[in-house]
Amino acid sequence: MKERRRDFYIASITEPKQEEKKETAQVQSPPSKPDTKPNEFISPFLGRQKNTVGTPPAVSYGNAGKQYEGYRKQRKLTPEEIRRQNASYVLNTEQYKQILKKGIIPQISEEPVAPKPSYEETIVFDDEVKASSKKDRFQYYDHRIEEEVEGMEQEEEIVIPEEEIKPEEPVKRIEHKEKPKPRPIVKPKTVYKAPPLSFLKKEPIAKGGKSEWAERCSVLLNQVFNDFDFGGEVAGYIQGPSVTQFLINIKKGTTVKNITALEKDLLRYLEVRNVRIQDPIPGTSYAGIEVPNAERKNVLLGNLIDNPLFLNDPRKLQVALGIDISGEFIYADIAKMPHGLIAGATNSGKSVCINSMIISLLYKNSPEDLRLILIDPKMVELSSYDDIPHLAMPVITDSKLASQALKWAVEEMERRFVLFNNMHLKNIVAYNKKVDEEGGKKMPYIVIIIDELSDLMMVAANEVESHIQRLTQKARAAGIHVIVATQRPSTDIIRGSIKNNILVRAAFRVASNVDSRTILDHGGAETLLGNGDMLYSEPTGEYRLQGAYVDDGEISRVTSYLRDNYGPQYLIDLSELEEKTEISEDNDATLDPLFNDVAYFVVRNNTGSNNKITQAFKISFNRADRMLLAMENLGIVSSTVKGKQREVLVSETELEAILNRK
Repeated sequence: MKERRRDFYIASITEPKQEEKKETAQVQSPPSKPDTKPNEFISPFLGRQKNTVGTPPAVSYGNAGKQYEGYRKQRKLTPEEIRRQNASYVLNTEQYKQILKKGIIPQISEEPVAPKPSYEETIVFDDEVKASSKKDRFQYYDHRIEEEVEGMEQEEEIVIPEEEIKPEEPVKRIEHKEKPKPRPIVKPKTVYKAPPLSFLKKEPIAKGGKSEWAERCSVLLNQVFNDFDFGGEVAGYIQGPSVTQFLINIKKGTTVKNITALEKDLLRYLEVRNVRIQDPIPGTSYAGIEVPNAERKNVLLGNLIDNPLFLNDPRKLQVALGIDISGEFIYADIAKMPHGLIAGATNSGKSVCINSMIISLLYKNSPEDLRLILIDPKMVELSSYDDIPHLAMPVITDSKLASQALKWAVEEMERRFVLFNNMHLKNIVAYNKKVDEEGGKKMPYIVIIIDELSDLMMVAANEVESHIQRLTQKARAAGIHVIVATQRPSTDIIRGSIKNNILVRAAFRVASNVDSRTILDHGGAETLLGNGDMLYSEPTGEYRLQGAYVDDGEISRVTSYLRDNYGPQYLIDLSELEEKTEISEDNDATLDPLFNDVAYFVVRNNTGSNNKITQAFKISFNRADRMLLAMENLGIVSSTVKGKQREVLVSETELEAILNRK
């Protein structure tokens, strides 16, 4: 019996705009048994041991159109054969054109044919009542129909008079005039009016003079000097709101070190908690002994703001600080600082000082002149300022969002520098001056106030430190200023990179001499009285001030006025910061610049402890946890087990190979 062969098509992938080529492969089937039916399909793969259901010879790769070529019983038509079967092909052939020339099919004349009158015939039967009826009929004149009926004869013709055709009147075009659009309702730009000064409390300030208490203290001081053979005497005193400074004239031959040795004896004689010895008083030949007053006087913010020294000063970033020992009002210009560091323990007056600075800025600037970024991880100090028009973004209470807010400020700083460079300008002052001359929108100053730095450093220390460092180094020319406050002035919070770029510092009462040295580079802040008593240090000198006080009621009246009259005008919404935070958290932890160092630390110390990583590298807990999870995915450490730390699974050599592959 002859071997029966069957064509098996293998689909081929053809290049575009090329003729399809069929690739056929002859698959030889095994010899069939004598009882095999001639039409029965034999599988080229299974042979006779096939299933009862026939398997189609389909190809599962290549062009999808040729997968089932094995089923075809008739020859596939070529594209040319398909085109010839189309009716449009027949009408365009030469044979059809010859038929038209012979007149078998009347040709359509290209010349217009005049319309002929049409007739209507009515047949009336005998058994019907004759009635005439007229029907308006729409008549369509087709010259091809007229040629067909031209030779037809009618037995009876009823002549109907042709109706007079009146020339049609030209159609009048209706011009649709556009309705005048209503003018948009433009709300007139509201001129910013500072909150009324009546919102702030004021009280008369008593002028300094002789005081019985101060005279008695002078006598006691001279008694101490006589009892301990100290060559000095009281030359006078200056009484301030909270302390009185006694001027000590030191005689020749007496060293100034001897007066500091009398500190504890001074406390015993004067019956006070603490004294501060200033030796010498800058710019004088006297030594100073500062003694707390028996009765402290309040310094209200309203007295400093409702003052010509503040109201008539053209400097936009001037803030009220307090009153010094001599009774003079002390103001500070943030633009000249250009950044500030505030530190103090609980109830020392640190937060009140921040509120005084913010209220001063609100009275001095409109939202077009100033934008604030307030970061309050404690969620209690700055929440009352939410939704005021001066905010660049809502008050930040989340430490993760705070890092993104600082990053946004860095990006804004870089954007401003690019703009200055393109306009050949140096700083924000030159830019705003040019805008005033040529017309345009002014660039606002941005003041960033961080109420508690320690909370941010616990979550994202490196990121926060990096952003603050960049801002304090460069942002002054861009009109961006940073005020940092903390109640833990330790070296792990106020790092050198932050401290070295902030020259203006305000120290309230702190817990120890070490904390005072962290802020001021010398002791003295631990002897302050609290409740607004502060040492204000700037490059030109150091002053002891009684800080201005503003209560919650005054803050509420000012912020409510701003919210009711202007409302929030944020530059960036909180949702955008949250989205950026999520994106940064979703980034691959293996791309972290510290990942390799942390991995070697884990393997060399045989520890998968999150706490040890955060302590060794000074990074946040979340950042260390992300890197440990990435190490788990790479097989460096084991997964977490409740009550146990991760186990290290590789050696240092294996770790090096893993890091080279990633």
